[in-house]
Amino acid sequence: MKCRTPLVLPVSMVPSAKKRYLAILSSGVFAHYSPSQLEALHSQLAAFLSTNADSLDLTDLFDLRHLHFLVSLLTNRDNEARACLDRLHDQFGNQKSQKLMVLRSMLYEATSSKRDAIAALGKDANDLQTSRRLTTLARRKDDGSPDPVEYVRALTHYLDLQPGDPVAWAELGDQYNLTGHYDKAVYCFQEVLMVQPLAYNMFYKVGLNQYLRLLQQDDRSDKKERLLAGMELLQGARDAFLRAVELSDSYSRAWVGVYVTCGHGLVARLGASAPLRANTAVAAFVAECGRLRAVSRARVMELEGMSPEEFKELETQKAT
Repeated sequence: MKCRTPLVLPVSMVPSAKKRYLAILSSGVFAHYSPSQLEALHSQLAAFLSTNADSLDLTDLFDLRHLHFLVSLLTNRDNEARACLDRLHDQFGNQKSQKLMVLRSMLYEATSSKRDAIAALGKDANDLQTSRRLTTLARRKDDGSPDPVEYVRALTHYLDLQPGDPVAWAELGDQYNLTGHYDKAVYCFQEVLMVQPLAYNMFYKVGLNQYLRLLQQDDRSDKKERLLAGMELLQGARDAFLRAVELSDSYSRAWVGVYVTCGHGLVARLGASAPLRANTAVAAFVAECGRLRAVSRARVMELEGMSPEEFKELETQKAT
């Protein structure tokens, strides 16, 4: 069997290759690679490091070995990942001790147990990197089943330390959605939007959870105060969906959200309420919903390539 000769890049190409690998690490895009893409990345990166490690500055060398470690884990090369981690420890143990503890925890999670992974992190749960890693480990119990209570506790602790992390807020919002705490989910997704105001998918999630809050209340009272409270939730949901399609006109799920909210039975009850007949805000809301329902229906059919008959049939199926 022939030994494969390491890839030797011309000196002029080394900076561009290094920049590409560093971008892959910082963006985290490799986590979504297919198995064949991961294999190719592993092969290319290992060859690059074998011939260029001595010419890299220490910061870049650490980051590229970090990427090599992660890709080795993702391609089930546990022994190679362990060797890579040992090399990182030998070279950077004093300067990067906290980060190396996190990496060792990842290795133990992949090759040993959750208990060992947690032990590897040490006792300082208030360190940012440690807390974020503990949050990841808290997703599941030792037997692999979901652990939503512990996951929420870990996320809230981490966000006390790092309140500006939009990814953690989104994760917490998703957990609250799964457990039926829709009001808390709305708050979390709104926190994401404070940092990422153009995230149309977060506006969709705000709208969805506002709408689920309305359904959760299941309030069929025709009292004026209860109707107005329901209208506030419904309008909040509708407006969030509208903002999502304003940012991304082809976002079909948000158009469906507009259609569903504008067709909710509460709209008809508001229009039929004698005590609210003179309320101009209610009248405007009801009129807007009628117009927007027609617009959103047409847009959904256009985006999904549906005929009016197919759309009507789909509505009938969902109603039964």
